[in-house]
Amino acid sequence: MIIADWLERENVPMPYSLRLSPGGWGKRAALVEVKRLLAAEQKTENKLTAAKIRNLALQMRVQSREEAIGELEERTKAEKLKFENENYKTMILEYEEEVIRIKKGITSTRE
Repeated sequence: MIIADWLERENVPMPYSLRLSPGGWGKRAALVEVKRLLAAEQKTENKLTAAKIRNLALQMRVQSREEAIGELEERTKAEKLKFENENYKTMILEYEEEVIRIKKGITSTRE
C-alpha cells in the first residue's frame, strides 16, 4: 500500500510486475521496482552533479578570462596615458622654446 501511494504521488506508472502479482502486491517485485527507480534517480543525480561541476569549471574559466581582459584594458589605458603625457611634455618644451625666442626677440628690439 505504501509503495502504491508513493508511485501514485510521484506520478510513476504502475509496474506490470506489481499489477499481476498473485495475492496483491508482491514484496520481491516491489523491492526490485523500488531498487530500479532508486538506481534511475541516482543516475539522474550523478548526471546533474557532473553538469554542475562542469558549469562551475566553465564559470571559473570565464571569470579568469574576464580578469585577464580587465588587466589588459588597464595596461592599455596606462600606455595611452604615457603616450599622451609624452605628447604634452613635447608640446610644453616647444612652447618654452618659443617663449625663450620671443623673449630674445623682445630684448634684441629694445637694444
